[in-house]
Amino acid sequence: ASLTFAVIVKGKLWGLIACHHGGGPFVVPRPVRSECWTIAQAFNSRLSEMLREERERRSAVLADTQDKLLGLLGEDARPNQLARGLDLLCSVVECNGVVLVEKEGCIYKSGTAPSDAVIRNIWTHCAHETERAGVYAIDSIS
Repeated sequence: ASLTFAVIVKGKLWGLIACHHGGGPFVVPRPVRSECWTIAQAFNSRLSEMLREERERRSAVLADTQDKLLGLLGEDARPNQLARGLDLLCSVVECNGVVLVEKEGCIYKSGTAPSDAVIRNIWTHCAHETERAGVYAIDSIS
């Protein structure tokens, strides 16, 4: 026998609370089912609150990081000024590495990044596609 309650967050199934009885058939009394339902609802509420708090915390961190990155640019923005913030950018995007390439060819890296030769090949390809299409967006460089 088993008793299962859905954990619902934002109207979607997030998980299950499952109770199993291995000793043969067993009918769970209605008061026990009602109490389990109440506990599951309380868990749903608390989980939703925790996830909301985490989203708010993440939004505040992103806004702070954006302010710091914009502060690095200043009025006379130069790529080498933004390069000082690559670690910040890497932490926000949650990646292993980030690369900034100046139009003149200077390469700034933070974390794990391809070799300069590979970066220049990617730069050339992206520059060509951008000239052709105006905007060029990809989800992978491999």
